[in-house]
Amino acid sequence: MEFKDLQCFVALVEELNFTRAAARAHMAQPPFSARIKRLEGEIGVRLFDRTNKSVCLTDAGATFDPLARELLSAAKSAMEMARQVEQGVAGRVLLGAIYSSVYRAIPDIVKVMGMQYPAVELHVEEMSIEAQIVAIRKRTIDGGILRLMRREPGIETIPLFSEDYVVAINNQEALAARASVSLADLADRTLIAFESSYSPEYDSMVFSAFAAERLVPSQVRRVRSMHMILGLVSAGIGVSIVPASLAEIGLKHVTYVPLKNRLPPQDIRLAWLASSPPPIIKRLVNIVPSIRWNW
Repeated sequence: MEFKDLQCFVALVEELNFTRAAARAHMAQPPFSARIKRLEGEIGVRLFDRTNKSVCLTDAGATFDPLARELLSAAKSAMEMARQVEQGVAGRVLLGAIYSSVYRAIPDIVKVMGMQYPAVELHVEEMSIEAQIVAIRKRTIDGGILRLMRREPGIETIPLFSEDYVVAINNQEALAARASVSLADLADRTLIAFESSYSPEYDSMVFSAFAAERLVPSQVRRVRSMHMILGLVSAGIGVSIVPASLAEIGLKHVTYVPLKNRLPPQDIRLAWLASSPPPIIKRLVNIVPSIRWNW
């Protein structure tokens, strides 16, 4: 059964005249009549009673009519949805996102995308930078929100915003009451940091800053997630240098204090596969300049 067969059937139902129905279907009458006959043969029943003077639906045809219209409507909806997905104005998009972006970039992106493209279903999965790069290349995610100081072959990015770093300190620490702290203040504390393989950019930036001041943290405890970093700070295990956006979480036992030794601000970037960006990602790239980040 072809889509055109259903269109011809509905045209004949509404016209009850082969000549007019064929013209409406933009066909000559002989091939139009052949389509109706083939449809009846495929279903195995007569859909129309024909005489020299009239055409009318059989009981079987009357039963088939609403179902045929539903099929046509569903097919048209499917085609329209496919066109919208191809144009990047509908469909599902999956973004990877580093932990801190969940509190800044994601809310504003979700809001703007929802306003401009309400038919787009946006999903976000928290992932490390390295995991996002791998997933983008494998096309298991459509794009990523990450910090990226190095050039990644095949990955294209645009900056969303820049972010400073602060020091996360347990509330019971004397340092938590200060207006700001220096790297020298942190050198004799346990520094909680990412494993170097988990976030090479972070590792290089933090420890290069200590080295530039001729300092070495007395003890370093490495973990693989920002959740764990904040959990250990909250437990009083140590201190950590973290993105300023984490101050918005408001953990009960953690205070965020500005760092006197200002580290280079890090760009939060939108990344995607350069060779074949999904249409929705193209739309997102176009609206990024219009986003007013709410902080």
